[in-house]
Amino acid sequence: MLSVCDVIWLLWVPALCVKVWDETVDHVLRECLLAKAIWRVVVQPGRLEEFLTLPYTTWLEDNLRVSFDFAREGENWKERFDVFCWILWKHKCSRIFDNSYVQRGDLRLCCEKLSAKFVAAFHHSNVTQVVRVNSVWKRPSIG
Repeated sequence: MLSVCDVIWLLWVPALCVKVWDETVDHVLRECLLAKAIWRVVVQPGRLEEFLTLPYTTWLEDNLRVSFDFAREGENWKERFDVFCWILWKHKCSRIFDNSYVQRGDLRLCCEKLSAKFVAAFHHSNVTQVVRVNSVWKRPSIG
């Protein structure tokens, strides 16, 4: 259950983050006021500082493991974490590249709904194994 403080934080903070210099992935996913507001609601209060201060690579690796659980409530932290990161990244890109973009509704709620759909689809699929593909991004020859 969200406190009044949590609701106020989620409603007002997104408009406050206007960092336009030295933008990093770490800023978008952890340091941005919007990201912190979302993590503050979904991460266990006693583990929030640890969650936000782990070295970036460790943070990603630990949260992508099924057994590593920072969640305040619920299950499927790995899947929820994946979706939350994707939504935060998509939101930031939309604000930068789409001049007509307007945030509609609570991003945390959007994340929760999408992750629930993702988990349900995954559990109902016939996926028996995960194939890991090692690929490296290569700069295009043009552009």
